[in-house]
Amino acid sequence: MIIYINQLGSGPNRNQVSVISTNEPLGFGKAGITDWSILDGPNSGAGTVGRAQGIHFESSHVGQPLWTSILNLKFDNGTFAGSTLQVMGFVPTDGDWSIMGGTGKLTLARGIISHKVIRDVPGDRLYEVYIHVYYSAMGKRTNRKKELEK
Repeated sequence: MIIYINQLGSGPNRNQVSVISTNEPLGFGKAGITDWSILDGPNSGAGTVGRAQGIHFESSHVGQPLWTSILNLKFDNGTFAGSTLQVMGFVPTDGDWSIMGGTGKLTLARGIISHKVIRDVPGDRLYEVYIHVYYSAMGKRTNRKKELEK
């Protein structure tokens, strides 16, 4: 599955905010909250299929800056509407995120997400995201408490 994640760092539609600032080298210790758009295509007319919501920490104090990211990919439309993936990894570098779990149609998800920046202009970054996921398709769930009371 290929999706696109749009990070808007400034402007009237920005979808991230810094919540902790620091004077440390490389910004070590900074933190931010995101609510990025998940799109079904890379163009301006692409539809929004969900949100990438989470937290980011500047976790490198030597070498190049790296943001450790913990995200919930929440799908609102399309095949996986009502489902989520929980992911973890680094941004903004191109690379991989680990899929740590999932809900809904993506229950018990495990896998990897490969991402690369395909647009990077001031205040606007677009990631092309390849999702490689294994999950357990679950049947309709029932109210377990009521089942146990019978």
